[in-house]
Amino acid sequence: MRCPRLALLALVSLLASPALAAAEDDPPPHPQALRLLEALARYRSVEGRPALPPIPGGPALRLGDRGPRVAALRTHLAEDARGDGAPLPPPVAPADLLDPTLAEAVRAFQERHGLEPDGVAGSKTLGELSRGPADHLRQILLNLERWRWMPRDLGERYVLVNIAGFRLEAFAGGRRELDLRVIVGRPATRTPLFSSVLQGVTLNPSWSVPGSIARNEIWPKAARDPSYLGRNGYQVLPDGRLRQKPGAGNSLGRLKFVFPNRFGVYLHDTPSHGLFDRTVRTFSHGCIRVEDPAGLAVWVLDDPAWTRETLAAAIATGRERTLPVADAVQIHVGYWTAWVDDTGTLQVGRDVYGRDAEPGGPSR
Repeated sequence: MRCPRLALLALVSLLASPALAAAEDDPPPHPQALRLLEALARYRSVEGRPALPPIPGGPALRLGDRGPRVAALRTHLAEDARGDGAPLPPPVAPADLLDPTLAEAVRAFQERHGLEPDGVAGSKTLGELSRGPADHLRQILLNLERWRWMPRDLGERYVLVNIAGFRLEAFAGGRRELDLRVIVGRPATRTPLFSSVLQGVTLNPSWSVPGSIARNEIWPKAARDPSYLGRNGYQVLPDGRLRQKPGAGNSLGRLKFVFPNRFGVYLHDTPSHGLFDRTVRTFSHGCIRVEDPAGLAVWVLDDPAWTRETLAAAIATGRERTLPVADAVQIHVGYWTAWVDDTGTLQVGRDVYGRDAEPGGPSR
């Protein structure tokens, strides 16, 4: 059971942190940071409310269930929505019945909190509901601090990747023009945080396999199956390194986005499009796989000569080539576990890399 006194002490300690205080006192100019400040004010307005009793333990609550646990679930959803800025679940009688309206409210809560939106209140959903205002205040302040460490000027045209939200957005003149799902690195092979400038779009890319991936994954498979390398388009180069030829089965797919960075990562297509349907999308070795690479390529190139159709025709030739980006497009890869959507509702992502728990210092 949560101890309100301990939660309050944790919040007081957090607010005493010079770095997080600076994030609030000197907020960055980015629109998302200003929205987070508004959410911070909402949570401050409800932080003094008495803590709700926890929802009693038991099996997952599903459509058609009824009882005091369902009534407690309805109360917790209404209380959480006050801080989130989300619509309150409408009162429905009887209050102890998990009817379709309440199931939809559970689903909406799950979507706002990075959970599988199945409308079933299982242990993860109930655990997320048990978080109090102090938890959310800390999370909002952490993400404000991350914005404070971003470049003040993100660029006239820029791509913004949120690792924790598994999203890529493209902006021009302050207006969002693309919103795409992405796949990011596993916790053991994290996608790094950086800013760079997009320089080109490669059609039919080949893949120079990093030594660690070749050693730990490709060569063991080849040892078990002598036909593995040939079937998957791998070539052994004179120096012993592996290269995967362009093609439909290439790990980079048909498009790669090139930008200088010291981590050797990039945005790219993938032959495994089914993974975009997962809620938590941590499957890569650190690079960022894009849901609609052709759409992103058209946007990045910003050239009437390059449409989806002309790109498809060029890809169909099978020839590897890189198209230069004429006008600078900046790319910023960050890590935000809380953000506010266009309706003013606080969205909470999954802290897949455990950065929210890391002590001290900027954690972009």
